[in-house]
Amino acid sequence: MSVVSFSAYRMINYPFSWALGLADLGFGGWEIVSEGRQKITPETLPEVRDTVGAMDLAITVHGPFSDLNSPR
Repeated sequence: MSVVSFSAYRMINYPFSWALGLADLGFGGWEIVSEGRQKITPETLPEVRDTVGAMDLAITVHGPFSDLNSPR
C-alpha cells in the first residue's frame, strides 16, 4: 500500500501542531523537516511526541540541511 506523505519546508517556522490536520486533508504520512521551530531537540521533543501521538500518520524525519557548509 502506498502512502502519500506531506513535507513542507515553508512550515518550519510554525509549531508542530499545524500538522494535526494532515489526515483530514488525505495525507497518510508526515515528513518532519528538522529545521527552524520544528528542529528536533531535547527541548522540542515533548511537543513532537504529543503531536505525533495525536495523529495516525506514518512519520519520517528529514535531517537538518541548513548551515551544513559553515565552519565549526
